[in-house]
Amino acid sequence: MEEIIRTTITTTINEVIEHSNLFCFDWATLVLSIIAIIISIWSVIWTVNRTNKSSYKNNLYDDVLKVQLHKELPSFIQRSIDLNSKSINDEEIDKFQEFLRKLRVDLLVFKYIDNKFYEEIDNIILKIEDNIVLIVNKKENFDKRYEELVCQVKKLYKCVEKYLFK
Repeated sequence: MEEIIRTTITTTINEVIEHSNLFCFDWATLVLSIIAIIISIWSVIWTVNRTNKSSYKNNLYDDVLKVQLHKELPSFIQRSIDLNSKSINDEEIDKFQEFLRKLRVDLLVFKYIDNKFYEEIDNIILKIEDNIVLIVNKKENFDKRYEELVCQVKKLYKCVEKYLFK
């Protein structure tokens, strides 16, 4: 970061010298140069801070959610609910529910980092759990309940995406 600031200052000073009239000192050019230096330094600091914050969020996501959301969640849905035969694998659905409970525990770190995000994602997971219970207990309207489950899973992914890219 220091090198970027040093390069910015050097470039700005060189531009001022190059474009100024050496026989007549130009106060306007000096003031504009100082303003340009201040803006450049602020821009570099803001960009570095923004990048660090984004990098932290991405690392946290990789550590806490990546495997669970990219591999485990789709796998549990696929193994536990057979849409073609409109049936449920009881053993796998129990594992799926346990996975969701564990996921909610793993998400507790976000409660202390970004409580709004935590509450939103936790509510979505609770709705997913509710939909699973409804699918298991009530065999009628299977397609509708499955669609609601898929809708909640999509909301989960969109919520995480919104958090990562804000």
